Amino acid sequence: MSSHVIAEDFAPDWAAIAVVILGVTAFSVGQGLTYPLIALVMEGRGVSSTLSGLNAAVFAAGLATSTLMSGRLTALLRGDRLIVAGLVGASASLSA
Repeated sequence: MSSHVIAEDFAPDWAAIAVVILGVTAFSVGQGLTYPLIALVMEGRGVSSTLSGLNAAVFAAGLATSTLMSGRLTALLRGDRLIVAGLVGASASLSA
């Protein structure tokens, strides 16, 4: 038996691809605007540049850690439960 896919049988869902691209673009623009503003607000409040840099470094470290852990976590938990656990964790950290 052959398991190759014929190109004629494959039709990409262009609407779904466009939605994903727009969502990623909106998120990236939001991140690109938010983090420089956080640094400016911290500077305006008299926070040292060391602490402001540490804030940016911790964000990058968290992003790298979550990227590396997401594959292993999705292998352990279903996607919907992982999303709920992430939302609960984010809510708990913001409420503290």
